[in-house]
Amino acid sequence: MNREISRRRVISLSSASLFASLSGCSSLADQDETEQFTVCHLEIHNRDQHSDHTIDIHVQADGETVHQGTYDLPSATGDVVSDEELHPRDWFDGTVETLTLEGQVDDRERVGPREIIASQVSEQTEVIYRIEEGGTLGISTLVAGNACTREEQ
Repeated sequence: MNREISRRRVISLSSASLFASLSGCSSLADQDETEQFTVCHLEIHNRDQHSDHTIDIHVQADGETVHQGTYDLPSATGDVVSDEELHPRDWFDGTVETLTLEGQVDDRERVGPREIIASQVSEQTEVIYRIEEGGTLGISTLVAGNACTREEQ
């Protein structure tokens, strides 16, 4: 009788081990389907009404530098914000898993790196570098809506 109990015990332990080892397999299949998002536009705004500013930006897509640039923006006037609109599809195909952004206004401290991952944003995203009063820099994202399709038309 001990022999039958041992056999049953071995079979139940084997079944439990097999189940435990296979339980993660379905999550491995999900890992192959990576989330991505499309960067439709990248805009730089100078909202500072008192000063012109020079901004240096650095953009990485999935760990690879795709754009570095320096832009001179005049001060904002009233409700009119000085801006520069860039098209990321000129640098890469626009679809990424991770976008890393950095920037520096004039000779102030560098802002970033700010990492944006697909699970944090909508499928179509717009990136904005924003110079506020006093030259402080903010980096944000917006849902682009139909901005990607508008660009292609």
